[in-house]
Amino acid sequence: MNPPPPISPDPPPEDLVPLAEGVMVEVPAAPVPDFGVPPPEADSFWHGLRALPRVVWVVAAGLFINRIGTMIWPLLTVYVETHFGSSATGPVLVSLGLGSLAASLLAGHAADTLGRKVCVLTSSFTAGVAALALSQAQNLPAMMALTAALGFATSIGWPGLNALVAESVPVSRRPQAVALSRLAVNLGFAFGPSLAGWLAASSFFLVFFCDSLTWFLFGLIALVGIPAKEVVVRDWGRFRQVLPSLAESFRAARADRGLVRFLSSQLLATLIFTQFGTTFSLVMRDAGCSLEQYGLVMGLNGLVIVLFEMPLTAYAVRHHLGHRVAVGMLLFGLALCAAPFTRGVGGFALL
Repeated sequence: MNPPPPISPDPPPEDLVPLAEGVMVEVPAAPVPDFGVPPPEADSFWHGLRALPRVVWVVAAGLFINRIGTMIWPLLTVYVETHFGSSATGPVLVSLGLGSLAASLLAGHAADTLGRKVCVLTSSFTAGVAALALSQAQNLPAMMALTAALGFATSIGWPGLNALVAESVPVSRRPQAVALSRLAVNLGFAFGPSLAGWLAASSFFLVFFCDSLTWFLFGLIALVGIPAKEVVVRDWGRFRQVLPSLAESFRAARADRGLVRFLSSQLLATLIFTQFGTTFSLVMRDAGCSLEQYGLVMGLNGLVIVLFEMPLTAYAVRHHLGHRVAVGMLLFGLALCAAPFTRGVGGFALL
C-alpha cells in the first residue's frame, strides 16, 4: 500500500504574514481607494448635490446665463412669419433641424478628437456670431443658411459638455449632476422667454443681440472655469468613420428591442416637445395673446420645472423611472392637444 500523500498546511490568511518561523503577525489591510463613492450614511440625493465638484457648478452657472438668453428659439417662427411670410417658416425650421442633425453626427467624434472644452468653446463663440448675423438676414436663402449654422453651432458642443459633466463625478452622483444642470437650464428659461417677449415688442434685433451676448458669456465662463486636464489624441481619421460607426450603431441598436422601444418613444416625445418651441407661439398669437404674454407663459413653465423637478427627481431615483417618464409624456401630449382649444393667457398658463 502506498503511503498517503503528505498533507500540505493551509495557506496563511491574507492578513497574516510570517515574522519568523512559526510566528505570524496580523497586518492591517490596505485601505480601499476612494474613487468618489459616498459613504452609506451620506448617500442621499441632497448630500450628493452639495458634494458635486467645482466644474459641475461652473457648467451650471454658464448654462443658467446662457438660458436666460434663450430668446431666438421660442420666437423664431413668429419672426420668420412676420418678415418672410408664413410659407417660409417650414424651410427655416427644416434648416435648423438639418444643422442640428449634422452636428449630432459629428459632435461625439469632435469631442474625442479636439477635446470637450475646445468643442464647448467653439460651439459658444460660433453660436454667438451666428445669432447676431441672423438678425441681418435680408432674404430667405440667407435666413435658411444662417439658421442651419446656428443649429449646427448650438448642437456641436452639447455632447462634449454632457461628457464633461458625467466624467467629473462618479456614477452614483450623476443623477445629481444632471439634475443640477437641468435646474440651471430651467431657471434661466424661467427668465429668458419673459424677457424675450418684452424685448420683441420693441425690437427683434434686441432679441438676437441678447441671445448672442449670452452665448459669448457662456464661452467666457467655460474658458476660465473649465480645466483643460484631458489628454486628447488628435486622430483626424475618426471623422472618416462617422458613417461606418453610425451604421454599426444602427445595427447594434436594432438588435436591442428594449433600446428600439425607448428610442422610438423618445422620437415621438421630441416631435411633441418641438411643437412647444415652434408652433405654440403661433397658436397663442392666433388666440389673441401678445408676445409679452407668450413670454410670461413660457417663463412660468420654466418656473414650475424649477420648483418641482428636483423633489421629483429625488423621488424618482428610488422608483421605476420608466413609469414616471411615460406619465410625464402623456400629460405633456394632452396639454398640447388642448392648446388649439384654449383661449386667454390664463388658460395657456394652466397648460
